[in-house]
Amino acid sequence: MKINKKHIFLMLLVYALTILSIPAAFAQSGDVTDQRSLNFFAATFNNRINLQGATDVLLNSQFIMEFDKDIVDDTIWNINKNCFSLQSENNENVSINITRDFNQRQKVFIRPIQALKPGTIYYLTASPGLKAKNGNLTLGGTTAGQGITITFKTAGQAPANTQSNTTIADTSSTTSTATTDTATTDTAITDTTITDTSPNNQVSGLTKATVILNRTSTLLQSILFLLDSLGQLRMPISY
Repeated sequence: MKINKKHIFLMLLVYALTILSIPAAFAQSGDVTDQRSLNFFAATFNNRINLQGATDVLLNSQFIMEFDKDIVDDTIWNINKNCFSLQSENNENVSINITRDFNQRQKVFIRPIQALKPGTIYYLTASPGLKAKNGNLTLGGTTAGQGITITFKTAGQAPANTQSNTTIADTSSTTSTATTDTATTDTAITDTTITDTSPNNQVSGLTKATVILNRTSTLLQSILFLLDSLGQLRMPISY
């Protein structure tokens, strides 16, 4: 039996390079097995104004809630659109219209169907069952199963018989960051793939590559040792 060391070495090299390319491919494509969390990002109204703790919210305002992953994909939209609610300080449920924009897949747009009452505290809630596009991550995973509640007060003076002395508490787990308020539409738009290039994901890919490289190096050393042993047995070798 003839053993060609050069051919075996080339085959092992190709194998090692193939294995090392797998983590990089997952990191670039945003693999759906990503086990990180779905996080709340910001709640705003009237073009970039922080909603949490606001005391001058217009009665016909549109609210935007933003997260760090796609929450409007068709596969989860029927669930997610029912995860938002608006309630007054008097425990009155307010009817709201919830829309999405496929160009801004991390946001939902919320508008009360009727004007809100002046000088009244409201609570805008995203329930813990809110899902990310991959279907595995929920908002409850990062909020201890509580979801997110944004507290605000409308502008104006409440009627004397309903005026409240309730203090608005900061129940949001995240500081608001500027967002862009654009026209909302529920019309299908060409779906685009969103690539997750966050530092955590890149570090994870590099860690996997390092582990695989170490294992491949050990494998190559073992095989070369075996080939040297075969050579000592004076087996015919062709180059």
